[in-house]
Amino acid sequence: MFDTIISFETIEHVPNDKEFLTKICKLLKPGGTLVLSTPFGQGRGKPCGSPFHYHQLTEHEFLTLFTGKNELFENIEIFYQQGVSIENVKRPKVRYPLGITVCKKALPYTE
Repeated sequence: MFDTIISFETIEHVPNDKEFLTKICKLLKPGGTLVLSTPFGQGRGKPCGSPFHYHQLTEHEFLTLFTGKNELFENIEIFYQQGVSIENVKRPKVRYPLGITVCKKALPYTE
């Protein structure tokens, strides 16, 4: 069990992102922290620029992995990255190619 798991630009390399997050959650200690980033793209089932990616999620698809009816994580913070700049509020007319989430394993988590 881990206090923190950092997963930068890996979720797009797995076919089932929800299963990936469930497995990460099982590896975290209660209240453990996940830091995860992914490049934004055209979405599930759409072509993407890398032959090694199963998909590149849209911003909306990425956000819905962690918001709404999410029972795995809480205290969810979303950030946007452009170059070396990481911001928690999107600026108008700025394209952010990467999304980052920082969240805690929800308590109590049951399998």
